[in-house]
Amino acid sequence: MFKKFFVAAVVAFMSLASYAQTIKIGTVDLQAVMNDMPETAVLEKELADRGQKFQTEAKKMDEELQTKYQSYIEQRDSLDDVTRQMREEEITTLQQRAQQYQQASYNQIQQYQQQQMQLIQEKLFKAIKAVGSRDKYVAVFPTNEATYFSPTETTDLTATVKKELGIK
Repeated sequence: MFKKFFVAAVVAFMSLASYAQTIKIGTVDLQAVMNDMPETAVLEKELADRGQKFQTEAKKMDEELQTKYQSYIEQRDSLDDVTRQMREEEITTLQQRAQQYQQASYNQIQQYQQQQMQLIQEKLFKAIKAVGSRDKYVAVFPTNEATYFSPTETTDLTATVKKELGIK
């Protein structure tokens, strides 16, 4: 009986060892691939252009505010109470409008960036899934999020994923 159990255990261990040798696990440096994707460069340029447009408009608003404030300071002592109050309210309104514009433009850029990054990530993950499926990997993990991967037990698929995406 012990002999049968021992033989069964050895056979089970051998089949597990054989199976373990066929398990393929890959890793991908997501940041490296994303940095090399043309979509990322296009997005960075679009964000810079949008940011520049918003900065130009914000600068105009700031210049208008500074001009009105300087004019108010120069004339403040000679203004009657009603005119002084109206000018102060106008300056306060301009200041609030400038702050609202800056916040709204910042939010718009952030939202656009998130939407576009999601599309880029989806394309990247689709390529990773295609490589993993085609090359029969059980799992593919991001290298920059791993606590530890044995370099002898895993395969770095970064170059393969780049090739899948058409990146040289």
